[in-house]
Amino acid sequence: YTYTIGLDAVTPDSGPLSGGNKVTLQGVGLDSLSKVCFGTSATDPHPFDICTKKFTVESHDLATVVVPDGSDLVKHLGHKTVDVVLEVAETGYRTLASTHSPQDRYTYK
Repeated sequence: YTYTIGLDAVTPDSGPLSGGNKVTLQGVGLDSLSKVCFGTSATDPHPFDICTKKFTVESHDLATVVVPDGSDLVKHLGHKTVDVVLEVAETGYRTLASTHSPQDRYTYK
């Protein structure tokens, strides 16, 4: 079985450094999600992220996630804009935010 999962939009695409706010994810295959990670993409040579399982799948193409606290993440990375990476548990498959597209990014303020 091949998983088709991808991210088209994160709304809103920014929020407080302390997290706790909710964002809506739009994409495909979101009903296969096991966790949502905020940090660097899987292609980064020094990956670092904070993952959460605090999300609700609304449909195949819509999910709501509670953003994790970004304090340690921003301190480690040295910047406030991070990739949003989706993971499927059964395979360990992670979406690749290698293009650093605006639609799969989130900015801590």
